[in-house]
Amino acid sequence: MITYEYLLDLLNGNSVVTGTNQDGEDVVITLDASSDYIKTETLQSNDRVRINYYWKDGTVEETYESFGDGSQLVTL
Repeated sequence: MITYEYLLDLLNGNSVVTGTNQDGEDVVITLDASSDYIKTETLQSNDRVRINYYWKDGTVEETYESFGDGSQLVTL
């Protein structure tokens, strides 16, 4: 199970980490130092972006956005 603590460990002191999950999808993990959550964005093979918020208290939120054009996921 993915938790805030697990993601914090993956970040290893960085505020942003990118990679590929077990399904070959691009993933961006972001920590905003002023927030109590870590955000993950996953560009799914169905051209949707799954956005998860992992809160320090253990709460997890999940939303989806259409990506549609098949281009690469970019974070600013």
